[in-house]
Amino acid sequence: MTVIGFLMPAGLLALALVAIPVLLHLFRPRRVKEIPFSSLRWLKVSRQRIKRHIRWHQLILLALRAALLTLLALALSKPILSWERGQGTADRFIIVDIGRSMGLPGAGGSTPLESAGRAVETIASHVLAGDRTTILLAGRTPTLLGPLTADASAYVQRFKTIPPEPGESDIGNALRMVRAMIGDAPQNPRIELFIVTDNTVRDWSLGSIHRFLDGLTVPVRVQVVETERTAGSDSWIASVHRLPADPDGQTRLVVRVAGGPVAERRTVHLDQMPGLPDQRQTINLVPGRMHRIEFPLPADMPAGSIIARIHLSPSETTPEPDPYWLNLDSAWAIRILMLEPSVTHVPELQPGFHLRTAFESLATAGGGSPVVERHPPDSVPLSALQQADIICLLGGAPLTDTTLRQLEQRVEQGAGLVIFTGPAIDREFYNTKLHDPLRPAGSLLPVTLKDAIPARLAGGLEPITGIDWSHPLFAGQFDPLYGDLTRTRISMFHPATPVHPDQDRILAWLGHDVPLIMERQVGAGRVIFFNTSPGDAWTDLPRRRSFVPLMDQLVQHLAGGTRRGSFRMGETAVLPVTHHRSDDDTITVKSPSGKPVVFTRVETALHPWIQVPDLAETGAYRIQIVHGDQTTEQVFTVNQPSDPTPTHMDIAMLREWWAPAEVVTTRAERMADPRTWGGTRLMLDPWMMFLACLVFMAELFYTHRCCPRLNPVVTSESTVARHGFFDEPAAGRDPVESDRGDHP
Repeated sequence: MTVIGFLMPAGLLALALVAIPVLLHLFRPRRVKEIPFSSLRWLKVSRQRIKRHIRWHQLILLALRAALLTLLALALSKPILSWERGQGTADRFIIVDIGRSMGLPGAGGSTPLESAGRAVETIASHVLAGDRTTILLAGRTPTLLGPLTADASAYVQRFKTIPPEPGESDIGNALRMVRAMIGDAPQNPRIELFIVTDNTVRDWSLGSIHRFLDGLTVPVRVQVVETERTAGSDSWIASVHRLPADPDGQTRLVVRVAGGPVAERRTVHLDQMPGLPDQRQTINLVPGRMHRIEFPLPADMPAGSIIARIHLSPSETTPEPDPYWLNLDSAWAIRILMLEPSVTHVPELQPGFHLRTAFESLATAGGGSPVVERHPPDSVPLSALQQADIICLLGGAPLTDTTLRQLEQRVEQGAGLVIFTGPAIDREFYNTKLHDPLRPAGSLLPVTLKDAIPARLAGGLEPITGIDWSHPLFAGQFDPLYGDLTRTRISMFHPATPVHPDQDRILAWLGHDVPLIMERQVGAGRVIFFNTSPGDAWTDLPRRRSFVPLMDQLVQHLAGGTRRGSFRMGETAVLPVTHHRSDDDTITVKSPSGKPVVFTRVETALHPWIQVPDLAETGAYRIQIVHGDQTTEQVFTVNQPSDPTPTHMDIAMLREWWAPAEVVTTRAERMADPRTWGGTRLMLDPWMMFLACLVFMAELFYTHRCCPRLNPVVTSESTVARHGFFDEPAAGRDPVESDRGDHP
């Protein structure tokens, strides 16, 4: 199949310039200069012949000049000739990962984003006739650089000026934008997706891929372009928390350090605490293991906002890892309230047995944090709700209206809520109270539930699919070959319909159409919904090795943020301004570098809240409240993601996720190899410019060497010189005809 197209069709408008020499030829007045002479007998003959020559020369010049302008217009439109291209024209979408990992230095010193820039330029320039191209930036929210066009060079130049984002990327959102652009009409051309990424686990979501392919009738070809991989941190600070004080008032900081790929001896530093001495400890790190060390803190610590920095000394082969910032003014122990029905006196058969066991193991490993408290749902003390950092609702009797209002207020103030289903829930209470039909976007439950049904797939139990590995809840859980979480099976579930799928985040699916784990932001708090039982009644998750680490990440995710004043880069900080006194107070937020930060202020009955989107710096942010002559401060910290070492995505699993679409993986440095591209093409604009130069030189030569108006020498010899002034022409012979053979 041979196709000719234009990369810049607007350049064809320049063909209108061809009319200029035509109009000049037709309408330009011919001026005849009259020269008085004594005898006009012979000049009249010569003048007739000159006029005849001028008419032919003008037509030739007209053709040359029109051809010159035509060739220039065609060269400006960048014509391209393609053949052997296979399935015809295509709409090409270049999705570029601009997440945090793309800005980390690689093994060669350059960043993956720099490698992506070179690959994108090659992809955008290597188009075939009839193709259209656009570029999408996959950050936390996708950005479209422009509509589909034949020439995307302007998009490439704009992309090169965009820095990486501080948070993680979301290719799934970019795929959703592409899906909306192509629709599902059968008349659409073939679709080509170029996904330029460092190809880490956090970049992909099975659910987003299935939603993209669902119902799509247009042929799709996916080419994953892997950039240079980041070196990552060989070891890093995984977490830091403060333990409760002992009877003597002594407190301690517990630091967990993750070992890198090699055994080494490193030093952990605790510093930048005003009024307190710096501390350090040396530790022997074992590859792949988590290590725990403790720093003592004095009982008489100074009051006020104290921010501690914990960091590892650099190794011989890698730079210093990112430090960890801890707000020492935050509360010490994490308090977990479990609203659990009392269905039996046998502990192992109680709905929350596996959860309590996991939390108690975390408390034992953490030296007293978290603290678990248990109450029936229909008799919850108000003080327990007000002090809880995480509330787990495990079914049973419905909550009273008063308890439900207190629960909603506590979540809006920053507490975390975990909602489970299971055989002991009251579905009517879930659908009418936890989910409020009158305000579905602001209620606690993000779905509506139907009656529970058994989960069966090909004679077995339903698996967990579409896990959003980029979410902090699954940090460190991915293993393409030996992962335990992906082997989890579900025996029963409630068919659930998300109320606001664009607002809420689906973290895992059951099959391809039932949400299994969801997250919703309610005020300053978060709600995590599990569409399964908290124990092993409906799932084998509590018996998996990944269950305790999953609960650990759940506690860290829900108990951080608002209450503990700790967030991750790229997140949105939602915090109450507790030192607020009146509506006339002036509130400002400053970043760790001292720059003012844009935020949104939300007024409530108790005190205002602020929302700081897209946290871009690590360190301590300061909220300053000015009331008259008095200034008070609140401090919150921002840290890097809990697992800074990117995990590479397994290619075989990626192809399985994209089936039946064709998936090809290519290294970015190989994109310049012509063998990487299918089809054959020829850019015609250099040839058009070459022909235009030839025509221009021909026009110059013809004008100055052959045109009688500019070069009268070529017109003729003088008739007087040839025949004599007084010689008569031969009888019966026209003087013009006698000279016709002397000149072409």
